[in-house]
Amino acid sequence: LAVPARMIDRSLASLSPATRWFVINASLALAYYLTAQLGMALSIGPLHITAFWPPSGIALAAFMLLGARALPGLLLGVMAMNVFSFLGPALGWGLSTWLGALALATGSLGQAALIAHILRAVPDRLEAAPVRQTLYFAAVASVGCLIAPTVGQVILHALGLMPRAAAFFGWLTWWIGDATGMLVLAPVALLALHPALACKRVAVQAFPILCMGLGLTLFATLSISVMDRDVHAERFRSDGTRPAMALQNHFDMAERDLEILQRTFYKVELTAP
Repeated sequence: LAVPARMIDRSLASLSPATRWFVINASLALAYYLTAQLGMALSIGPLHITAFWPPSGIALAAFMLLGARALPGLLLGVMAMNVFSFLGPALGWGLSTWLGALALATGSLGQAALIAHILRAVPDRLEAAPVRQTLYFAAVASVGCLIAPTVGQVILHALGLMPRAAAFFGWLTWWIGDATGMLVLAPVALLALHPALACKRVAVQAFPILCMGLGLTLFATLSISVMDRDVHAERFRSDGTRPAMALQNHFDMAERDLEILQRTFYKVELTAP
């Protein structure tokens, strides 16, 4: 991690301030959009809602590393994703799509900015108490990730995209996806790029390992639960079709018997004197 971090620092240091600002924000926008496509490819919830959302980790790390300077790139990335990959295909390209995308972006980025503000001192305190600060980081990230799912569900319901029957499962999947993305990606990015951790990477190795373990546990738990639910639902549908098929066979046999009787009586009537 140290070598790529030094290479990035040297490359950016050679650029003018305006060019450096442009490169950083363009890279953030591209990273947000591409990782969003990955997250949507792993979706298990309604409307491509996923239990692993890497952009949430990118947003948290960007705010903790760059502060408000990361906002333009993140906003561009989240708007591109919301408009062209999420709301646009479902609603078209009208005003409601753009307003909905902006509202969703506000919820997602506001959530990441708030969590980053609360956790801003963690990198400086990590070496003194790595396990305690790691658990604090995980707890704040997990609780803070309740914001975007709640805002998002309200917006999707207002737009007519989220059925009531799927609302709770969509909210739960969204929350776990945001929390998993922050726990898996943000610690790695902070360990590689945060100046307070540049000389402490060996001492704070527990930070990314514990966070990644917690995040992947959340993801695996929900994914296995969904697969188990689907298996039971398929088994229920399979078991439910067997009596229907047996009943249909009985109806078919009874219909054939009635046809045979009808032909028999018709022949008897024709041969009667």
